[in-house]
Amino acid sequence: MEKFQIEAPTTIAKIRHELDAEWSNYVIKGIEPRKIRPQILNSWHRCHDLYQIDPGLQKSPIRLSPEELQARRERNEVLQVGRTFFEELTRILADTGHVLALFDADGWMLERDGDPALNEPLEDINFVPGSNWKEEFVGNNGPGTALAEKRPVQIYSSEHYVQTWHPWVCSGAPILDPVSQEPLAVLDATGYKETVHPHTLLVVAAAARAIEREIGRIQVLKDQQILHRYLNLAAGRLSDGLLAVDHRGRVLQINPAAARILQLKGELNTLDACPPLRQVLLPALYPSRPQQAPQEREIYCPQLDRYLVTVTFPIVQEGQTIGAIVLIPDRGVRARQPAAEDAGRPSVRRKGVKRTSVKYTFDDILGESPGIKQALKLARLAAGNNLPVLITGDSGTGKEMIAQAIHAASARADGPFVAINCGSIPQELIQSELFGYEGGAFTGARRGGNRGKFEEAHEGTIFLDEVSELSAGAQVALLRVLQEMEVVRLGGSAPTTVDVRVIAATNEDLHRLVEARTFRHDLYYRLNVLTIELPPLRERREDIPILAQAFLEATAAQLGRPPLRLSPEAMSALTAYHWPGNVRELKNVIQRVAALCENPIIRCRDLPPEVRGAVRPLSGEQSTSVRSQEREELLQMLRRNSGNVSETARQLGVSRMTLYRRMKKYAISKSDIFGSDPC
Repeated sequence: MEKFQIEAPTTIAKIRHELDAEWSNYVIKGIEPRKIRPQILNSWHRCHDLYQIDPGLQKSPIRLSPEELQARRERNEVLQVGRTFFEELTRILADTGHVLALFDADGWMLERDGDPALNEPLEDINFVPGSNWKEEFVGNNGPGTALAEKRPVQIYSSEHYVQTWHPWVCSGAPILDPVSQEPLAVLDATGYKETVHPHTLLVVAAAARAIEREIGRIQVLKDQQILHRYLNLAAGRLSDGLLAVDHRGRVLQINPAAARILQLKGELNTLDACPPLRQVLLPALYPSRPQQAPQEREIYCPQLDRYLVTVTFPIVQEGQTIGAIVLIPDRGVRARQPAAEDAGRPSVRRKGVKRTSVKYTFDDILGESPGIKQALKLARLAAGNNLPVLITGDSGTGKEMIAQAIHAASARADGPFVAINCGSIPQELIQSELFGYEGGAFTGARRGGNRGKFEEAHEGTIFLDEVSELSAGAQVALLRVLQEMEVVRLGGSAPTTVDVRVIAATNEDLHRLVEARTFRHDLYYRLNVLTIELPPLRERREDIPILAQAFLEATAAQLGRPPLRLSPEAMSALTAYHWPGNVRELKNVIQRVAALCENPIIRCRDLPPEVRGAVRPLSGEQSTSVRSQEREELLQMLRRNSGNVSETARQLGVSRMTLYRRMKKYAISKSDIFGSDPC
């Protein structure tokens, strides 16, 4: 631990003089210091080269709202566990001209107490609860540098990169997670430089170690409680996947079945190894109101191409969730893949809604265009009866999704929904698939025969996609079913009564096929009782931003990424493109760019070439609107990063000079970012 050896006032004066000279040479003249401690020199390099800190900064520029500060206080376990230590250390330092402060792992000050004579000067520089003192925002300092280096540090006077902090000396010590050794918080004592003493750092570091030991002791007790619950559940569930996790998402125990189901290789230490699982479990680990009752959640694992139903058993102690047991039942079968015409919302089992065999309801169908509104109006009317429905529209417009929504809203919702693509089955097999066959009906037939899709859909709905591809013989058989509600298996003679609602779909003009005598006119009129026409995406361009954002949110969640956004230029390109593949193509494009884009904002250059090339010149009014939106987006991003140009440029994937040019283009100044008062 580096510290000063202070022997006499003359020594202090000499140290101050040397530090002032070294600071001036480095910050003003760009001369590399010779007499600065390596720890301090490294922090200066970070401030100058990495964070581009303004050495003339006057105060910490970031402040939390009272509500945000209170929320962080309530979530911070160090503040709860270390309260006694904090109060005792405050009492010890009360007569030494210091204040004691506690910061969380993100650099936010949660608590401050000590000498009241320091309140006003510290408030002048925003060294108050709710301010952030990470190095990237305010330069090197006791708590910020202790966080950066994960070790105790004392920074004296001109060792601060920012000149405004030169009157102060601060001694910060991180409080580390006993397991991961990552910072949970920082304890810091700050006073005027005249009060400097190396023992201050020793006292603060000793208190930080004492808090660490107490956190470790409590964590052991919590882990024992979690593992006890885990073992109780594991005794009767040998084939199901089971995980025990603490409140930080650290995996305490995982059984072989869970590793097999999740296809995990090697040791699993945290839920980060399985982002889809982490995504649905975080609400269980940090609920607004902890519940002891198990909660069932459905997740989609892209790497497995399947859905997994998980049951979480939150473990609550004194009103706080300390961990959870995760149960992944072994279903033994692959779940159905998401429909290609999915509107983009993640599948969630809604409480209080009866279980159906479909994935989508009317709530999942997005769009505000007149065409889609009319289609939904007709579909809701169709859900109130059992008449045949014909859904028409180009490929990729969402025909199966509409069919599922009709089924889910109908009186048949508890029955099966059976979908079959008539164009993907060989013509010689289509009748046996639809109506079944008796044993020995043809070579290779099952000995006991097999029921067809109509029998499987009994008391439910059958969805016949690409119905125009049915052969002439299959059309005759289908017509009989619609007339008599009976099916005769291939090779059999006895009819079987079925109760089935028929929904057909096609991307062809059936009326034209009837005129061409390739589709039976009597079957056409049987199917065409209620017709729902889905418009192509190019005719509902106002829905593209809604759909794109929904797909983006769902894909980011599936990939375990932070929220993503589309820039105005990218959205303009998406809206201008003609989308021959309709909603399906839009979803595929969004999924691809979300997976490949490294930045939180998706730009036009991230889109496929054919989409980028569709951008149309904007009118003067549109151009002004887009320019205003781009300026506001950039300004908000700079504010979130506290004006840190380097961090903002990194997130945007551009150089700092490019970002400076954009700021100049949009006339963004410091006062725009921080306001007239940068606090």
